[in-house]
Amino acid sequence: MRDFEYPQNMPFSPEAQSLLMRAAIAAGAAAKRLSDERGVFHLTPSEWAELESAR
Repeated sequence: MRDFEYPQNMPFSPEAQSLLMRAAIAAGAAAKRLSDERGVFHLTPSEWAELESAR
């Protein structure tokens, strides 16, 4: 059993767990979108900055 499969076992408040899960889902979706568009997952520094500023 891996702890991340059971969020209730994580040592964070429910609000923090929700934010972490949403961030993980968003990162996965962004990685898939970029890999679909480019065939490979690579971010330029400006793309990283854009993702960071979107938070």
